[in-house]
Amino acid sequence: MIGTQSNSGCGPLEYLKQRMGANSASAALDRAALFLLEPCLPSASKQASVPVKPLLKHWNVQVRIAPGVEGKANAYLLARRGGFDIALQPKLRSATRRFVAAHELAHTLFYSHPQGDTIPLRAIPHTQEEESICDAIANRILMPAMVYETLDFGHPVPDPYLIAGTLQRARVEIVAGVSRLWELGTLGKSIVVFWEKRNEGIVPTKILNAEEQSGWPTSRLRSRWDSANHQIFHSWSFGQTRKTYDMVSLGPFLRLCEVAIITVDEGVRKLVEIIPIP
Repeated sequence: MIGTQSNSGCGPLEYLKQRMGANSASAALDRAALFLLEPCLPSASKQASVPVKPLLKHWNVQVRIAPGVEGKANAYLLARRGGFDIALQPKLRSATRRFVAAHELAHTLFYSHPQGDTIPLRAIPHTQEEESICDAIANRILMPAMVYETLDFGHPVPDPYLIAGTLQRARVEIVAGVSRLWELGTLGKSIVVFWEKRNEGIVPTKILNAEEQSGWPTSRLRSRWDSANHQIFHSWSFGQTRKTYDMVSLGPFLRLCEVAIITVDEGVRKLVEIIPIP
């Protein structure tokens, strides 16, 4: 049973653990997502993508397009009598809009449950940590473990076509979707590197490596962007063997030197690489 106790002196994760009756952070996140998903669980387990609109309706959350929402924030959650409003930036892509809506829905867990026409009140003060928690809950809402943890994308290197097709049907952003699949263990023993194009170079922005939880040293990664020919040249080394990969990317999907690449967005602005651990 989900608890309702609040403690203004604790942080968002501890509060969530108390409310969900969980002993660990991962259990609290999982239970929070299932709690919010409960009204749509039968359809969520059968459909290619989780139906977000019915979820919002069940929890009395309305989305309003707000042209004045600018800057880094794609949306804001506003408490109102009997529920919540999400003020959303216009012209967001479908996958982004779905993630933002799920993220804002997760924020409602940190408010008192509205009774009748009352205005929900914050249970604890907002912090940046809460934003990360809501990201994690949103990923779990859009990609429930019951659906995605048993998928097989191939070994030792997962097939980028299968991954891209699965995430497209799920209507989630590739970076968030790949992170969720890696978290669920469906990408096997792999290192996942997220790159972003900056000026004439490609910069690693995030690295997932099960064997080095503290993070993989980005200093081992080298890249060069040939803007004239739209090619990326990478070389790096990792692991005890210091094995080095040299690679050229020429298209949206390519396997070379046992490295699978998925481009994100049009062109090569961001990309994801899935590398088997030697």
